[in-house]
Amino acid sequence: MRPAQAQSALALLQMRLPSHAPLPVFPIPAAARPRISLVIDRLVRERLGDGGGTALVVAHFLAQQRGARLRIVTRSEPAQPASVHALADAHGLTLPEDVEFALAPCGPTHTSISVHPDELFVTASGACAAATLAVVAPQRVLHLVLDDEPARLAAGDERLRCEQVLATAGLRLTTPILAPALPGAATFEVAYPNALFAGQADVGNDGRRRLALVASPEDGPSLFHRGLELIERGLSDGVIDTQRWSVHLVGRGLPAIRLSDGCVPELHEPSTLADWARCLGSMHAAIAFQQGGHAHGALAEIAASGVRLLCNQGPGQQQLAKRCTGVLPCATELPALLEGLARVLEAAAADPLSSVRPLGLARDWSSALAPLTAGLGSGVDAWA
Repeated sequence: MRPAQAQSALALLQMRLPSHAPLPVFPIPAAARPRISLVIDRLVRERLGDGGGTALVVAHFLAQQRGARLRIVTRSEPAQPASVHALADAHGLTLPEDVEFALAPCGPTHTSISVHPDELFVTASGACAAATLAVVAPQRVLHLVLDDEPARLAAGDERLRCEQVLATAGLRLTTPILAPALPGAATFEVAYPNALFAGQADVGNDGRRRLALVASPEDGPSLFHRGLELIERGLSDGVIDTQRWSVHLVGRGLPAIRLSDGCVPELHEPSTLADWARCLGSMHAAIAFQQGGHAHGALAEIAASGVRLLCNQGPGQQQLAKRCTGVLPCATELPALLEGLARVLEAAAADPLSSVRPLGLARDWSSALAPLTAGLGSGVDAWA
């Protein structure tokens, strides 16, 4: 029996995955000066590791190389120019005064954005790539792949579409760690500028060093609760000596908690990228996990800050450990983590700042991105 009022299948699909619906655009004639548009869900100044900051840097570099205007198109909320400029400034970049900002909302909307016939696009998520590829030729879209996004998604339609985007995007740009899973993708190094990620941790006024759990309860892959379990076991088993170490929580949406020994960890919820980098640099050792992705983001930023790091095992973590002597990947069973934590704390107490800088982390965006000038032109005329 048919319902009295049947719902439109198209409306249902748009409600289910509104961020994947075609980007709302209207054509305009070609301009004398080309334009590159960065299409991203949101762009805030909180983190480089969110992907937004890296995408901004890459889009800015490509626009400079081609003498093109830069436009930032956000999907879920308007970009705040002051925040975007602050994010760029933190990385030693100066955005041009004529940078454009536009909002292209997800789902049914009366708001559209203009598109030149030869305009180039940079995307940084499966949803933004799908929306852009629905209205722009694949050879004009550069999809920036910063982690194993499908692995972070539950089985279902969104994961399926993300996998299809990775397989069909005209040009993909990724890090060397992910390159083996993306044949034919161009590669680049993420840079961690010395001026931003420079560990300068000193012993606190109470004579103790600082141990941080870098995780958020709302971020499942960061394994916040496993990290908390490890700290509790470390306290009960004597691995963490509270006469020598203070415990800190770094993340978002952190709860005020009391540990079994009665101490209350200090909470840190940095609101800007500069605050985040300063917070990391003030630590001597850290526990941070990333399940189902790779080591771009928080783990690499911790290592770049010269902080001794205990993390979970994974291809990205193993690669990071080869570049940074202060990184120790371990199995996520508590006995293995406890043994690893003991080693990390012992090393941090003896030499709080690991010698990570000479071992392969890029420290300057200009040199890190310079190879893209030749690499992007390979087989894709629009970007040649």
